[in-house]
Amino acid sequence: MHALAIAVLLAGGAAEPAPSPPGAAETVDFSADRSLRMTVPVSIGGRGPFDFVVDTGAERTVLSEELANTLGLGRTGSANVHSISGVGRFETVTVPSLSVTNTPVRNVRAPLFRRGDLGAEGLLGVDSLQSKAILIDFARQTIVITPASKTPDLEADDDSTIVIRARSRLGRLILADAAIGHRRIAVVIDTGAEHSVGNFAMRKAAVKRGKASLLIPTTLHDVAGGSVPAEIALVDDMRLGSVTLMGMPIAFADLPVFRQLGLDTRPAMLLGMNTLRAFEQVAVDFATRKVRFVVPGGGNRETDTRIAAAAP
Repeated sequence: MHALAIAVLLAGGAAEPAPSPPGAAETVDFSADRSLRMTVPVSIGGRGPFDFVVDTGAERTVLSEELANTLGLGRTGSANVHSISGVGRFETVTVPSLSVTNTPVRNVRAPLFRRGDLGAEGLLGVDSLQSKAILIDFARQTIVITPASKTPDLEADDDSTIVIRARSRLGRLILADAAIGHRRIAVVIDTGAEHSVGNFAMRKAAVKRGKASLLIPTTLHDVAGGSVPAEIALVDDMRLGSVTLMGMPIAFADLPVFRQLGLDTRPAMLLGMNTLRAFEQVAVDFATRKVRFVVPGGGNRETDTRIAAAAP
C-alpha cells in the first residue's frame, strides 16, 4: 500500500493584488519539500520568510494554524473548503500583506490548516498569482514571477517548446490540447500535488485502450487531514500538445474536485509534480491562459515519466 500527498483546495474569499511596481520579472529560488512540491519563501506583514508550497491547483492561499498564532492573526470567520476528501468548514484569518517577491498581495482571506497536514507553513494559491505569469525552471531551481502587463506572449520558439492554450475554471487553468491515445482529456495544472491524479472516466479510457498497467491500491492524503482510496498505474501514450509521455505514474480516484470543476463525467486529470518535473521548464500565464512546456535537450530529466516524442 502506498500513500501519496495532494493539495487541491476550493474556498470562499478574495485577495486584493497590490499594484505591481515598475520593472520586469522577479526571480525566487525554490526548494522541494519531502513530497517534491515547490516551496518558496513568503513574507507576511514584513515578517518571515516562511516556506509556502506553490499550488496552482488551489483557489485560495492557506496558512497553518501555528503560523497564524505566531503572527498574532485573529480569527475573522470561517469558510467551506473543498479538498480531495470532501468539504469541510475551517476558520479563516485575514492576512493584511503577503509577499512572494517585492510585490505584495493584500487582504488575503486564508483558511487555516494544521501544519502537520500542510507539510509547510502555508500554500500559495492562485488568488496570490492571478495577475501574474510564473516560469518554473526545474534545472536552475528557480521561479520567475512576472506581472501580467510585463509578460511577453508565450510562443513556441523552437522544436523543444510547446505552448498549449487553456480555459479558466474557478481560477485553475484547464489545458485544451491533451489526450490519452486518441481520447481527449482535460488536464489541470496542479503544482501543489505530489502526484498526477486521474478521474474514473480517464481510468476507463486508459484501461480500455490498453494504456494503463500495474493497478495498485494506494491512499491519497490531503492537506486538510483527510484521505481517499485510489489506484496507481503506469500510463503510456499520454499526449500534451505535440509531446508524448510514456510510463507516467497516475493515481486514479473519485475526487470531489472533478465534480466541482465540472470534469467528473469526462476523462480528466490533475497534472502533478511527478509529471511536470519531466520538463526543463514550465511557464503558466494566468492572464493569457497559456502554458508553455520546454522539453529537456536530452529528451528526459531524472523522473519516472519519459518524454517519448515531440513532434515538429
